[in-house]
Amino acid sequence: MDDPLTSHSDSATAAAPTIAAELPTGEIKIEGVDTPLPPQIASLLREAVASYAAGKSVRLVVRDNEMTPNEAADYLNVSRGFVNRLIDEGVLPVRIVGRHKRIPSVAVEAYDVKQRAQSEAALAELARLSQEMGLYHMDQRMPPRERNLPNK
Repeated sequence: MDDPLTSHSDSATAAAPTIAAELPTGEIKIEGVDTPLPPQIASLLREAVASYAAGKSVRLVVRDNEMTPNEAADYLNVSRGFVNRLIDEGVLPVRIVGRHKRIPSVAVEAYDVKQRAQSEAALAELARLSQEMGLYHMDQRMPPRERNLPNK
């Protein structure tokens, strides 16, 4: 069965640009009544509908103000042990509730943004270095070099 959040029907995809164009007023019709939307919600809906119209999957994720180490690990796509190491090293702040750890969601999201920026910068530097060395534009159709293997 198709996931209604990620599957695209022809009629929904065709209607999405029209819906997105009608949202700038910040109102939505609920049971025939024009209901004002806060600007942040109207903007979010426009972006979601425009992405859907472009054929992208759209999913709304609601986060609490805090995450458990397991939730942080899932968000960052790392192990819980790695998250605990980040906590122990002071990279991620933590609040103890009884025997349970709680990490502010904004801290986890900020760490993720910072790590992604560092990864992108490192990748750009590697691409720059390989261009300088003349390796970036190597012809992939070239036959592999023969290696001198020991005779058996």
